[in-house]
Amino acid sequence: MHKYIDKPGILLALEAQWAGVINKHYFYSWSYEGDYISEPIYGPTYSMWQCIQYITYNYEENDFCTNDDISRLAVIARHICPDKKLFDNWLSEIMKKATGLFPYKKVSENPAIPRQFFFESDYDYETADNLNIINDFLSNLDYKDNDLLHPPKKMISKGFQGTPYKYEPQ
Repeated sequence: MHKYIDKPGILLALEAQWAGVINKHYFYSWSYEGDYISEPIYGPTYSMWQCIQYITYNYEENDFCTNDDISRLAVIARHICPDKKLFDNWLSEIMKKATGLFPYKKVSENPAIPRQFFFESDYDYETADNLNIINDFLSNLDYKDNDLLHPPKKMISKGFQGTPYKYEPQ
């Protein structure tokens, strides 16, 4: 499965989208350039791209994401995952942890959540140094190498508050 993930742009798009979860001003919407019929990863990637476009619009314009948006991404992720049972167990555990820690709020009112929360089973959100973990991620991004990330001046012109590529909770 990993041989498909290394297609040009997919990993950069995922990195930029994750930064966009921290703050919408990081992410520059990308245009899909794959052949969504001829290769196994491109159909789901195209569907993911469509979902991300809807989520990005909702996030930028209305400051919320719908359960439908998140559900579609979960179905796509499950589809491309080679071990469905492993994915189902992971998703169930993540949903239990997340609903306990993060009650429903508008997107802008929720704290940024480090990727480790989702992908490291022993990650303890309540005791981890989340601020430093998020800042480490942001400081390692390079908008010059990833054209899906806005440069600092563009972020500020679009309304970003604070220091670009540094997480400063409001």
